Amino acid sequence: MALALLLVPDPDLCLLDEPDAGLDPRRVEALVGFARACLAAGKAVLWVSHQDLGRHFPDAARYRMTAAAAPAGAPAVEAAS
Repeated sequence: MALALLLVPDPDLCLLDEPDAGLDPRRVEALVGFARACLAAGKAVLWVSHQDLGRHFPDAARYRMTAAAAPAGAPAVEAAS
């Protein structure tokens, strides 16, 4: 991460791939705050997660892949209950 920040200190896009994996709720809230600060600064944020974070970003565009939308040959995905 430090190398990435040195190479691109002020990116226009914040790409967050599973940043909430294994975090406790308090740290997820801090990460959400970071993402909101990026948005407020005019940055684009792409957050990829298996968690439903819609309550944190109610006005964000979301895409959820279902088994019907999965590419051919992809492993089966069970719906969350």
